[in-house]
Amino acid sequence: METIFYLLRVSACIAGFYIIYIVIFRHIAAFKLNRAFLLAGLIVSFIIPSLDLSFVPPDYHLDAGAIFSTLSTEDTSYTAEAIVQTKSNSVSILPGLYWLGVLAFSIRLLCGIIRVSMLKARSRMSVSGSMKIFRSEIDQPFSFFNSIFLPEHEIDNAIIEHEKNHVLKFHWFDLLIVEVSSVLLWFNPIMILYKRSLKIQHEYEADAGVLSQGTQIETYLDCMLRHLQLKNSGKLTSSFYSQNIKQRILMMTRKQATRSFKLLYLIFIPVVCGLLVAFSNAPLRTNEIVNALAPPDVNDLVLLIDPGHGGSDAGSSSQQAKEKDIALSIAKGIQSAGEKRGVKVILTRTGDQGVSLEDRIAMVETFKADMFLSIHLNYDPGNASNSGIDIVVSDSNQQSAKSNGIAEQLKKELSMLGTMKVNGIIKSNFYVLSRNSIPATLLELGYLSNNADHDYITDPKNQRMISERIVNAVVASMK
Repeated sequence: METIFYLLRVSACIAGFYIIYIVIFRHIAAFKLNRAFLLAGLIVSFIIPSLDLSFVPPDYHLDAGAIFSTLSTEDTSYTAEAIVQTKSNSVSILPGLYWLGVLAFSIRLLCGIIRVSMLKARSRMSVSGSMKIFRSEIDQPFSFFNSIFLPEHEIDNAIIEHEKNHVLKFHWFDLLIVEVSSVLLWFNPIMILYKRSLKIQHEYEADAGVLSQGTQIETYLDCMLRHLQLKNSGKLTSSFYSQNIKQRILMMTRKQATRSFKLLYLIFIPVVCGLLVAFSNAPLRTNEIVNALAPPDVNDLVLLIDPGHGGSDAGSSSQQAKEKDIALSIAKGIQSAGEKRGVKVILTRTGDQGVSLEDRIAMVETFKADMFLSIHLNYDPGNASNSGIDIVVSDSNQQSAKSNGIAEQLKKELSMLGTMKVNGIIKSNFYVLSRNSIPATLLELGYLSNNADHDYITDPKNQRMISERIVNAVVASMK
């Protein structure tokens, strides 16, 4: 579902750029700038929602590392989706439908390319510079990548020059990008209009290229009118004949935009800034949508478990074991153990996603959580003898007294593990602790830099034992 939400945000960005184009630039005779605006808008629309411009500096204790496959326990997780199983099932159908659409439109695009390739195979080829010219039994000329396709019969030289301009100006590159984008965003009707607008700018630019080579505008207009056909070209092709002849004639006779008027295109910068503010946060997660459909019962005990790190932030690592993977594995174990004890456990991440600190805190209100517990592991490369569990609380937490009470229960329960010692309770103003409105605790469940701790914490059986002890402490502290 995260892919669907990302593409919806991409679609919203594209709509923003297209509205600006229609309102301000569509009728301006600045073809290169219009083309650049549309193409840049399309590319930037895919980039903006993938960014997470969090201005809160990460205060986790270790630098980011490489991605490694998740170490997981038996998959009996109780996620937010399970709160409303019926509704989440209907939501889960959407990715399948989306990829079916992508497959269908990909096949359609591939068939168009195959048709052009077959036409090339049965055409007579000649070479003009870096361009290949194919003559075949077709009704209309068109260009495809660095190739020009012409009818067998004689054709005006102005038309050939028009198609050459398409190739020389790399219009095929724009069409390739917009076609791939259209496949990915097949559900977005704006893509049809966006592609049409980009292609008409190509026609304007090719027309201007022919006229700049010395062709008289009267001669060129006469050529266009004599060969007028109301028929569009293929998907990845640029054709002299199009349904936009009238607009092309108007633009050829329109005065070029002045240099000062072209300063209007600087609006691209504030538009990008606005879209960054609106869409460059961490992507909306499935569990947030499901929870909005059916918020948790206020009478239930809701424990928000925060598996530390995720995505490109791997945390500490040792012997191919990554902190982010072990933290998620233990978090899922807490879910499983919590389900058996009647505790509703929700994760801030259910996979290898990067989640900002603000979003982790925001989930407290979203899910009406009663307690926040962040799972981490320690690492001390300078002293491999350091070992044991640290329990961290913050005096800046709004409910620090309750946090300390929970920490005491965690210390009591985790001390029963026997094999791994508990060092005690320490104070630190980590963001997820100090900025939290509910009791919040952070666990450092051993040192990956210590061989004994490493072997213990990477054992799935021990992870389940730790998870059960944590749930025991939570239940005891909330009585």
